[in-house]
Amino acid sequence: MNIRYTPRAWMLLLTVATATLPAFANEPDSAYIQAYDSGNRLRFRWSIDGATWHNLWNEHAFLQCDYGPWGSGKRMFNARLMQDATGAWNCLWEVDNEMFAHAASPDLVNWNRQSYYPKKIREHFISAMGLRESETPNCFRVAWEVVDRLIATARLAAYNSQLWNEQAKDDPVRFAGLKEVKARLSLRTGETKPISEMLIGVFFEDISRAADGGLYAELVQNREFEYVPATGVEATGSGIARPPGHCAGRRTRPR
Repeated sequence: MNIRYTPRAWMLLLTVATATLPAFANEPDSAYIQAYDSGNRLRFRWSIDGATWHNLWNEHAFLQCDYGPWGSGKRMFNARLMQDATGAWNCLWEVDNEMFAHAASPDLVNWNRQSYYPKKIREHFISAMGLRESETPNCFRVAWEVVDRLIATARLAAYNSQLWNEQAKDDPVRFAGLKEVKARLSLRTGETKPISEMLIGVFFEDISRAADGGLYAELVQNREFEYVPATGVEATGSGIARPPGHCAGRRTRPR
């Protein structure tokens, strides 16, 4: 069976295949990984010898801070990667001058929910959790399967990025190999059915707290109660407030 690829398809395959060069014919038993924060996100690079480092595709982000307001307000700096007694990965990072954040992961790809604490208890938190750093901060020697999982995740992100960023202007190239299809559409006007006058449709998309103080009758910002009182949500004109000693997601009644 002969398979023909369009130029667009070849470009996609080449991008995914070369996302994390160099490649190895024989995979090593282990390698080094180094965690670093950049652009308010946790990223990784890897190395066979600890001297020559390779970034993952487009410096793929594996963890993003969820503390604070939208956009640039969600900050991550001075991130530290540690392991606990079970081998689980733990990341601590600063979100501002007073608070630090914590999240854990079994594989560096899937991260549990984030928690936030005052910086003054950071050392006690590390001790209580039994966390330990490597000799070189944020640098660990791990089994190759750990690195391979990171690479595979970045490759998938590269592939999805190609799909999600396709544009109509690329259609002449993407569909160059397609043949014209002729179709005929016949309308059977005699077989129509009346639409009930009782049928009503509505679409509402809650973006940027558009429904705050209105549709959410219980006036709770986060229905899963995943946030602690240090989420950084401040009082705004939309009726959201953070009263001292109260849940950060609690809302005041609209005036």
